[in-house]
Amino acid sequence: MPSALRKSFSPGASAERAWRENAFRAVFRFTAGRSAAILASVNADVEKLLTLQERESRKLALETQLLQIPREVDKAQARIDEEKAAVEADRQALKEVEVRRLDLDKEVQSLEAQVVKYKTQQMEVKKNDEYTALTHQIEGLESQIGQCEEQEIELMLKFDEQTKATAESEATHNEQIRLFEKEIARLNTQMEGVKAEIGEATAAAEAAAVEVTENWLAPYREAQGRHARPPWVVPMRDHHCGGCYLKASGEVEGTVLKDKEPAHCDNCGRVLYKE
Repeated sequence: MPSALRKSFSPGASAERAWRENAFRAVFRFTAGRSAAILASVNADVEKLLTLQERESRKLALETQLLQIPREVDKAQARIDEEKAAVEADRQALKEVEVRRLDLDKEVQSLEAQVVKYKTQQMEVKKNDEYTALTHQIEGLESQIGQCEEQEIELMLKFDEQTKATAESEATHNEQIRLFEKEIARLNTQMEGVKAEIGEATAAAEAAAVEVTENWLAPYREAQGRHARPPWVVPMRDHHCGGCYLKASGEVEGTVLKDKEPAHCDNCGRVLYKE
């Protein structure tokens, strides 16, 4: 296996942790950093909405991770297939050397049979020119036999060298296969764990949704319809939306500052709240 390929894939728990951290940063960036001080500054309805957002963001992150795992399994399986193909290629190359040697051996036997035939004919001919012609044919055949035997010796030496190299290469490939198979087993175990976490996260999100009143839940769902990823509920800071960073209209800002009912950003549609 090429060294660059081996370096590009480093199975293990550390890789899993790194992937999970990246997934949660990408999907769960806004709500994961929410502090107790912020919660203390918002009204109870917004607090419940932020709790729902946090739990649904976690559920979404887990679902994203679950989708990624089969892709990682496929990658590992592809590497296994590559390693097995390399093993088979080495074996095939060795087999071709042996087949060529056997072909030469058969050729030698055929040439030797012709030599025996011509020598038998020599004993039966009565003319000198016929005897001489057979002698030349025998000498030509014996020269071919010598060349074939030299090639056969070279192939035997090559076969021995290649047998040793193939065994060493196969051991390396088999070790890589073992590592990738171990990684697939780990990923399958991880998949089952993530599925269980999704079940728990789903139950937690459903419980949080029950706590949110409909007049706040409906705008939240509307924002989710416009944006596939969180955040869907963001603070308004210095007259600007905390999601798209554009300035909110005076009407929207007034509603947010009253802090009595939900208000959508008139640019991105996220639910705004007053910090």
